[in-house]
Amino acid sequence: MVCSKIIQDYLNMTNNILIAGACTTRGIKVSKFLQRKGFDIFGVDRHHATELFVKKFFRMDMRHQDNMELVMTIVKPSVVIFCPEKVTPTYNSYISFSGVLGAALNAGVSNIALCLDQVYDMPKDANEIAQLSMYHLLNVYKTSHNLNTLVITDSSNLLKEIKIFVQPKGTEDGENI
Repeated sequence: MVCSKIIQDYLNMTNNILIAGACTTRGIKVSKFLQRKGFDIFGVDRHHATELFVKKFFRMDMRHQDNMELVMTIVKPSVVIFCPEKVTPTYNSYISFSGVLGAALNAGVSNIALCLDQVYDMPKDANEIAQLSMYHLLNVYKTSHNLNTLVITDSSNLLKEIKIFVQPKGTEDGENI
């Protein structure tokens, strides 16, 4: 019975990854990398970039949780990666992140990665406060919803950390990736 449940859970797993903020520099870099590794990459952003490496792109405002819930229903991601923009004020990204996170939780996604400039000890402006708020929001939900999370900062090796995060547990490096 337990073995059958494990097999059924494995068969229900998807290879789909949703990148929220797909048109950002980080989003493009991650989508290109993961696409080459064989994952089905879906993107969502309010902008449209000329260089996207996604199976399907949704151009919409991520601040609206119902929009994001529709995307989650269509994509059925196993992983959501949120890449906020560096150009616009980060507090807009905080609102988008809360919409994406809420929709992901409602869809049963338990693997969430967040890319930030830095996690600030003593924020000095509204953008730094917003980044710290995204970090803490993710940690609150990590505990209350038993999430598998990853926070990547500019001091991290973005692609190495993402590769480890999305790699199926129990596989050797390079196997299935």
